[in-house]
Amino acid sequence: MINDNTYRLLYKPKYKTYYVASYNFITTISKLEKQNTAETVNSSMCRMAAFWAREKPQSMPELVDALIDSSRMDMYLEELYGSTSHSDGWGYALYIHRDKGSFIYSKTLNPIYNTIEYTRLTGLTKLIMDSEYSFGFMHSRFASKSMPKGLLAVHPFISVGKDGSIIIVAHNGSLYGDKLNEDLGGVPGYAKLYPDSYLIALYLARNNDDAVKAIRDLENYTKTALNISVLVLNEINDEYKSDLYVYTFIADDKRDDTKVLNYYRMGYALKQDLQAVVSSTIADKLESYGWTVQDLYPKGDGFHVAFRNGRFKVTRIP
Repeated sequence: MINDNTYRLLYKPKYKTYYVASYNFITTISKLEKQNTAETVNSSMCRMAAFWAREKPQSMPELVDALIDSSRMDMYLEELYGSTSHSDGWGYALYIHRDKGSFIYSKTLNPIYNTIEYTRLTGLTKLIMDSEYSFGFMHSRFASKSMPKGLLAVHPFISVGKDGSIIIVAHNGSLYGDKLNEDLGGVPGYAKLYPDSYLIALYLARNNDDAVKAIRDLENYTKTALNISVLVLNEINDEYKSDLYVYTFIADDKRDDTKVLNYYRMGYALKQDLQAVVSSTIADKLESYGWTVQDLYPKGDGFHVAFRNGRFKVTRIP
């Protein structure tokens, strides 16, 4: 468990407002802000929940429920962008250990709150609750007008590191995609065809010898926020190495904007046998369910969860 001393960097904005009610309607009107820049800025507005649990996490249904409700109706999204739902697909990447390890990855254009997805979510939740160890992330998406839509644009994205590691990435925020693509040596205009989150996956694959440094270096490309979940899987001598990185950074010139900070802030949430790092709306709902929730520091904060020989090692990303 994380103690108060470890949380010396935790940040709790005084003006934070809680929205914990559930809604049974969806507003589809979008009033996105115009991009007043010659640079291509792809905006990805998403809700994300990364988690880790040592055994049979019985609080998992509440985490899934909070993600579904936040994706269906998000008041922070409405305040900032004029839309209310994350309706452009959802996906997940999970490592589940029961006798042996299993990697589960999927993405779909169906909204996570679509009744078609309930069967899938029920099955996933049961697998996690029956596991000895589990960790990973789930991600629901709302794409701005400048972003590509379609199945290939749904998170997460997979790339392969220099050492053969499988790297799976989900992201919330916007980057200077053209600049990142240029530094990656991509074809001009490539950033207009793919979400900047895909470029992040390519960047991390190229620089995976030091994942924490690579993630922090992405701050230099951040337009609004770098809220990122990264699952790394590798196999050495028939033994799996699994790592989960969760990190948040909000751009310097955005932290004084209450609406931006309310939407992009991330929270650490804890209840019994389950720990999670989640988007703001999810954090508020979990707190209403009785979870212990604390905001992460918006100038760069996160966790590295390493799974080795049946055990977790959790360290703070400074």
